[in-house]
Amino acid sequence: MSVTWSACAPCLLFVSIGCGSHGTFEPAASGSAQSSAESGQVGTPAMTGSPGASGVTSGGASGVASTSGTSAAAGSSNPSGSSETVTTDASGSGSSDANSGASAADGAAGFMGDASYANPADSVVWLIDNLHSIGGHPTSMVLGAPMVIATPSGNAIQFNGVGDALFVNDEPLAGFAQFTVEVIFRPDPGGAQAQRWFHMQAAGSDRVLFELRLNGDTWFLVSFVQSGANMARPYAVAFPHSVGPWYHVAIVVDGTTMKHYVNGVYENAGPCPAQEGCLPVDVKNLTSPYPLAYTPIGAGSTSLGCRITQMAFMKGAIRLARFTPRVLTPAEFVPLN
Repeated sequence: MSVTWSACAPCLLFVSIGCGSHGTFEPAASGSAQSSAESGQVGTPAMTGSPGASGVTSGGASGVASTSGTSAAAGSSNPSGSSETVTTDASGSGSSDANSGASAADGAAGFMGDASYANPADSVVWLIDNLHSIGGHPTSMVLGAPMVIATPSGNAIQFNGVGDALFVNDEPLAGFAQFTVEVIFRPDPGGAQAQRWFHMQAAGSDRVLFELRLNGDTWFLVSFVQSGANMARPYAVAFPHSVGPWYHVAIVVDGTTMKHYVNGVYENAGPCPAQEGCLPVDVKNLTSPYPLAYTPIGAGSTSLGCRITQMAFMKGAIRLARFTPRVLTPAEFVPLN
């Protein structure tokens, strides 16, 4: 049975999972070509923010995503101690992606759905719609003041790009020999150039991240998977997208290769030889999926809104994440709307 987790209506609040680190983190020396966010071992962060509420949230077991858009009661308290209200998202949803030359519906047929879809029986869904819990796990830390916003497809959490984040003591891909992880998010203008905004961290250096790089009014996806000594990092600088609309992104690992998708479209980007700052001419487009000898990673924690080391914060919003222990095709991806 698939599981969809959300908070009960009175508890709908902003969820901003941060980028705290699981331990000490040594940034790269100034001028180093190695990206500090991808180098070295990631340890356990010192949890120095406000803890999330410890109450257990209600979760629907039907496998149908909630789309009611129920708002939090104005003035209800959040884990950081401030009053919480729900702000309407005025950006719209499902806007066309002018820079990539493709609409948000490109990719799988029926990719744009009405959100009343049935999740696969083996999928776990996290509705990112409150500050108290994520996926049935109490938030372990709330950084800054992330906000709950109302969207046409339900509530989401908005991050300010400076210090907003959420943490939860769960690593949803633990034990998966194969996986598909999907996230629905909105990148906003005016954020940092490098944003590492959804970080699933296991022991040592084992981790899976969604990142973005901002370039004026466009962004591109950088995805990252490390399993033991093996790593894959598609750097999709040749696949720009407009800032502002909502997007579906996915990482798919089959045990020997990795792919990432934006709005159901496979982006066959290779690595950035210099780690950062590569131009499209520097990054080869792959003729076959990115090779990755993947073995399951273990238990750990997750940050939303920044890297687990509390850096590289995101300016934008996150609405939903889904984790499936096998390969899904774009036709099986969760609908954007």
